[in-house]
Amino acid sequence: MTEEKKMKVVTVIGKENTGKTTLIKYTLDMLVKSGAFVLYYDVTGAGLDDIRAVVIWNGKVISFCSIGDEADDDEENENDELWQLSYVRQGIEIAQKNKADIIVNVCNCKIKNKYKTLLANMLGSENYTPYEIKEKDDAKEQIIQMQNAYNEILRKLN
Repeated sequence: MTEEKKMKVVTVIGKENTGKTTLIKYTLDMLVKSGAFVLYYDVTGAGLDDIRAVVIWNGKVISFCSIGDEADDDEENENDELWQLSYVRQGIEIAQKNKADIIVNVCNCKIKNKYKTLLANMLGSENYTPYEIKEKDDAKEQIIQMQNAYNEILRKLN
C-alpha cells in the first residue's frame, strides 16, 4: 500500500490590505509567464478581486486561493470569521480535487489559530509554512517586503 503524500501549504498571513492577494496574484502571474499550464481559474470575492487557480509548474500541481480577509478588519465578528474559513475551506477542496502538491493561500491574522485547526482537520497535518506580511509606512519598504515574500514562496514551490 502506498502512502498518500501530504500537500504542502504556503500561507501568506497579514492584516487586511497589506498585499496578501497582490502577492499571490503576482506569484501566479510569474509562474504562468514562465510556462505554467493553467488547469483552473476563477475570479471571486465581493469585489471580484480575489482568485482561485490551479496550475502545473515544473511538474507540480499548485493551487492558489487569495480570498481570506474579513469584511471589517476593525471589529470582532463571528460571521466574518465563518465567511473567511468557508472560503479557505473551498480553496483547500479545489486543491484536493486537483490533487495539488502545494497550496498557496492567504489568512487574516485574526483567524490564524482557527485556520491552523481547519488545515489539521482537512489535511491531516499542519504541514504548512506561514509567511507574515507586515504593514509598512514606506512604499519602498513594502515593495522590498513583497519581493522577499515572493522569493520565499518560490523557494517553497521547488
